[in-house]
Amino acid sequence: MNHKSLTMRWPRCFASACLLLVVGAPTSHAAMYKWVDANGKIQYSQMPPPEGQFKELKPGPPPVQPAEAQKQLQDLLKKQDEVRTQRDTDKKAKEDKATEQSRLAATCAKAKKELALLENNPGQRIGVAGEDGQMHRMTEQEREERLTKTKKIISETCKD
Repeated sequence: MNHKSLTMRWPRCFASACLLLVVGAPTSHAAMYKWVDANGKIQYSQMPPPEGQFKELKPGPPPVQPAEAQKQLQDLLKKQDEVRTQRDTDKKAKEDKATEQSRLAATCAKAKKELALLENNPGQRIGVAGEDGQMHRMTEQEREERLTKTKKIISETCKD
């Protein structure tokens, strides 16, 4: 081989080597495309389809370091615990409200029933148990006091 033929081949060899490096380089940053082919199947490729609609897919986030991933996981678990605690608190409050409304409805119904009894019967016709447990007839003054008390209970507990 003579020196002149090597000099002539050098630029071609160098160009071929560069072309191989460019073509054979890792394609981790190359664009990815997604489309549905004529058979209805989803296709993925680094080259866009020759025709039709396609979607260019963006590369995912870079890998995370283990320490950072652990911190993100801990933050996520903490947030889930906070959401769970808030949900449980809200559920308990809702149950307590329902229980209180039920209690008030029962108190209201009982007071209305007692009001009807007190309004339709004079004091001497209603029998009540005294503090000693013995039955006696209600006086008119006791009846008026019970009417006032019952009306107050109705105004506080009944919404209608």
